[in-house]
Amino acid sequence: MTISAQNITFLGNSNYISFNTFATANKFGFDITQDGVEIRNIEVREGWDDFDGYVGGNLTSASIRYNAGTSLLNQTIFDSNLTGRGIYASDIVRVSSGSHSIKIFNSTIGISGGGLNSADYEIAILSNNSNVSVINSTFIYDKHRFNGTNGFFTYEYYFEVKVQDNTGAPLVNVSVLVYDRSNILRRNYTTGSDGTIGKEQHLAEYFRNGTGQFFFSNYTVNVTKAPYSNKSQSFNMTGHTSLSFTLIPNP
Repeated sequence: MTISAQNITFLGNSNYISFNTFATANKFGFDITQDGVEIRNIEVREGWDDFDGYVGGNLTSASIRYNAGTSLLNQTIFDSNLTGRGIYASDIVRVSSGSHSIKIFNSTIGISGGGLNSADYEIAILSNNSNVSVINSTFIYDKHRFNGTNGFFTYEYYFEVKVQDNTGAPLVNVSVLVYDRSNILRRNYTTGSDGTIGKEQHLAEYFRNGTGQFFFSNYTVNVTKAPYSNKSQSFNMTGHTSLSFTLIPNP
């Protein structure tokens, strides 16, 4: 199921989804309880009464909640603006009961307008064994909470590799292995006919859980194909990264 600006009817003249006149606690813009939900090109705002202004109180709410007793599979958010507006004790993306995996692409996540309260969080992972991948996206405050023992999120960027020979022709079936700072293999690619590893691949800068933040860089990429000479390069993953290699035939 895809939720997008094209298949939702907005009320009035607004161009965003607003669930803003909270009278009680535990209100949610989207409360997701099934597999395969895709949210695309949506703006979600919370915690702001368009007529009366700021709505206060201890309203434990969330813009998007993933909530099921079992695992929720294939959950994605694309190209969206997910911004809360100052409700106390609110989350933008909340991962509740169950063990879930969510990917967020090309989006903005954070508290805006009403400001950040002490109990507001952009991502809240409250269940064990759940993870969120945040890819090519922006946090406004970079403030998160973890209550589960194994829940975490990774912060990732797009990663591209192109391999050619000494004439400039793309090389197919090149092995591209990516190792992190601890020499753990993180990606295993093979180039296609265009000499690339494919579009919109991504690689993590760091992961964060309840105990801290841990970086994967510097990475090392090894590029090999017989009968060409091997190439290797180290790089720091702090943004969209594109690498090019030219392999020379062995004498």
